[in-house]
Order: sequence, then C-alpha cells, then structure tokens
Amino acid sequence: MSRKAFITIIAALFTAVSCCFAQQETTTPPEYVDGVLRIKLIDSYPLDFKVNDDRTINIDEIALLKKCERKFKITSVRQEFYLNNDPKLLRTLTISFENTDMTDKLIEKLQKNKKVEFVERVGIKKMMMKKTAAPLLQQPKN
Repeated sequence: MSRKAFITIIAALFTAVSCCFAQQETTTPPEYVDGVLRIKLIDSYPLDFKVNDDRTINIDEIALLKKCERKFKITSVRQEFYLNNDPKLLRTLTISFENTDMTDKLIEKLQKNKKVEFVERVGIKKMMMKKTAAPLLQQPKN
C-alpha cells in the first residue's frame, strides 16, 4: 500500500468518526424537568394578576391557564423572575403540572394562544465537578 493511499484511508476514517460524534451530539436531546414549563406572556399582557408573597399566582388570575387547569392538572403558577420589577421578567411564569404524558399537547395549546410569546421546557441543572476536586472529597487513608 502506498503512503498516499494510507493517508487517504486514515483521513476518511477520521472524517467518518468525527461525523458520528458530531451527529450524536446534535441528536441527543437535553434533559428537562418533568411537569414544568416556562411561558412568556406578550408585552401588552396586563400585569393586573395578584402575586402572593411566595411568588405564586392563583390560577384563576390568568384566564388562558385556567382553561388548561383540569385537562393538564396544573398544580402551580409561579413568577420566579422579578429582578428590578422588569415588565418582561414579570410576564415570565413557571407552570407546574401533573399530566406529564401530555407535555407536548400543553406546549402546542399554549403556543397557539396569541397572548403567549413563547413556551419552553425547563432544563435540569447539572453540577459540574473538575477532576482535580475528586481527591479532595475522599477520606484520608490512615
């Protein structure tokens, strides 16, 4: 086998392996918290709903969610982003619900509503540890 053919084969293998890893990375779905969605209401949506001291909102205060309450078993609505009373953040709500097998249907229903700017799943937060920190967590040997 000539040197040119060997280099060509190695380059083709490298390209194939790189494509496999790149494809796997883009097709692996991120992990989400089951039964939790975040919605952003349009900027013109009135901020006249009452927010409790613990940042929860009674579902009766928001009509578009009240319509979904029974079917999707919505358990709570929270206003978690309230920094500097920013009107955009105040219209971003976190919804918890029990009917997790119907998550996609709830997302579709909310996205169709003209008062909703966007709907998204809430990602799981992962704690990253450096490899150098692992020995610090081990008990000293006697």
